[in-house]
Amino acid sequence: MTMGSYIVRKFIPNRISTKYNNLKAKFSFTLEVPERLKGTKFEKLGNFCVNLLRDYGEVIKETSNNIKQRPKKALAYAWGFWAWYYCMKTNPDELSFRERCLVAAGDIASLPDSIRNKESSSHFSFLESCHNTGILRRLNLGVCSIMWLDNYDQAVGLYAAHCKFLEPKYLSFHERIIDVGILGRWWMISRKMRDYDINPEEWDGERKRIVE
Repeated sequence: MTMGSYIVRKFIPNRISTKYNNLKAKFSFTLEVPERLKGTKFEKLGNFCVNLLRDYGEVIKETSNNIKQRPKKALAYAWGFWAWYYCMKTNPDELSFRERCLVAAGDIASLPDSIRNKESSSHFSFLESCHNTGILRRLNLGVCSIMWLDNYDQAVGLYAAHCKFLEPKYLSFHERIIDVGILGRWWMISRKMRDYDINPEEWDGERKRIVE
């Protein structure tokens, strides 16, 4: 048995059982209603609340038993829920994309042309142009975000900009994706900034001089 399975089997069911017993002790009674309120909506509402709490208690008890019987499955579900929640909390938004682009463009602009990576420079120049024309869009998928390019600015009043038959197609949507954000970072920006201060053409020139 792994350590994670042992913890799940040993400690979590006991805590769940304790909470279940506390709930059971609190709500293991019959709702007493004054004679003048019997048959009214107040009695029905009270019975509904008591039954609802009892149902929740049964769910807690069944969950505790399932964890004891299948600790590995419970651990996998717990890790999956935690990963989903963490991705949701760290899902970057459009503002963070804009801020990251500005910071990256500033870092590149501070370099002399001799060592500036032209691929990185042209990429962020293209993103700046897309931002100025208003065609950048963010698709929020909950656990991650996708930045993609639309055909027109949303403020454009052209027929082609609002006709649903001329909207981007699903089959070619992947061609419009320019970045993917997950776990608090934009991965294409990070990739483009990896060697932004290295100019491959500079080394090509050095090799030619050495050969000559």
